Amino acid sequence: MSLEKLLHDCELELSWLIMVINSKKSFCLLIGQRHDVQCEQVTSSSGQIIPWKNEIRYLGIYITRNREFKCSLDIAKQSFYRACSQCYLW
Repeated sequence: MSLEKLLHDCELELSWLIMVINSKKSFCLLIGQRHDVQCEQVTSSSGQIIPWKNEIRYLGIYITRNREFKCSLDIAKQSFYRACSQCYLW
């Protein structure tokens, strides 16, 4: 089963619930042995392209394309320390 067919099946199920996938906020990411392979574009049933990314942000954590599942917490740590340093200025 191709990724595009799986996306179309999910869109069909969501349409019965009167929901849609927001293609502006959706991305594809490869994780696994073939993470460095160039993949074809994935198109939604409405004709919008879902882009492939090397890194995506989910709930403030960056998930990166890699052989194994890998999260980057660097930006979250920077934001935390920036917020803490501003607390001491008061």
